[in-house]
Amino acid sequence: MSSAYTKPTTAAIETHLNTYNPLGLGGERLEVMSEGNHLMYRVSARGKVYVLRMIDPESYRAREWISMREEYEVLNLLEPSGLAPKAYWFDKGSVRDPAVPPFIIQEFIEGMTFRELKRRSRLSEGHVQAVGRAIALLNMQDIGFRQLPFMHKYAQRAYEWSVVRWVERLSQAVLRARRGDVIRWAARIFPVALTASLILERHRSLLPRKAAVFHFDGAHLGNILLTERVKQRIKFIDLQRVSIRNDPAFTLVRFATSIADKRADPGKQVVEILINAYLEARPDLDRTEFENLFFLRLLERAVSDLVWVLWNPFQDPKQLAQRRRNPQPVEKWTAVGPRYNEAKAMLGRPIWR
Repeated sequence: MSSAYTKPTTAAIETHLNTYNPLGLGGERLEVMSEGNHLMYRVSARGKVYVLRMIDPESYRAREWISMREEYEVLNLLEPSGLAPKAYWFDKGSVRDPAVPPFIIQEFIEGMTFRELKRRSRLSEGHVQAVGRAIALLNMQDIGFRQLPFMHKYAQRAYEWSVVRWVERLSQAVLRARRGDVIRWAARIFPVALTASLILERHRSLLPRKAAVFHFDGAHLGNILLTERVKQRIKFIDLQRVSIRNDPAFTLVRFATSIADKRADPGKQVVEILINAYLEARPDLDRTEFENLFFLRLLERAVSDLVWVLWNPFQDPKQLAQRRRNPQPVEKWTAVGPRYNEAKAMLGRPIWR
């Protein structure tokens, strides 16, 4: 995100809409939906409801996401599948006063996220099966470098980048936190990460050499919607992080770990439900090979999440000083302890031998 931008006011965005009138939205009022890593607004015109979506330029995570133009192109390619909101408009925004970052205008979908379904104890086996099938369909979409050349930036093969990121983030956590307990935890985590990296390297031959599968890296409970229409459907929303990988299991594992909530292992029952549903839609895949890839990716995710919970609290500049001074041990206000125990336990799975 360009440094030319700051977080725009609602009035600034409305002024921009008034000036350019995309989709006839000039003169309409915006309603704030959410103000997280992305800013989301609801806007209506002539009986139709839209969502206006942009990256919050002041978020410390702003550079992690694909650009709004790239997200717009991804949504356009996904439109025939019905797996994501329809994108109606990309706007490059304005650097003039008032400055407005680039944004997209997309379909508003009535529904409930899977996070909310779980909170209300309404997440059923049938729901999990439906997501498994939807992820299989998503992975089968013809979306790659030919259609979207910019996806070369988001291509990842094997597990190398994960291992590099573990080392980088452990180092950054130590340097930014300036806390003895963080140094001690980084020292405990490093041998686990090293052992995991050796396991992943030993089994990398299981990965397809040439396959290029489209993945939604943010496929967690909060980004999967069950629509409220008569025929309920699965929709993937907030596609700010996508990738091309030679690992068909990635998105499925990403969803599985979000079901587990604050644990690394989703449990045998959930794994079986997801793999059965996925392979039902993907009869081209060998079950044994896919199961092995699933558990390898589960190990990679467990270590990645372990490193993340130690690293992330010290990345937001607005909270850094407060967290450096927090008198409680870091394991009291992060999940680093349970995550460490689970990741370490995963190293003993029979599959690795």
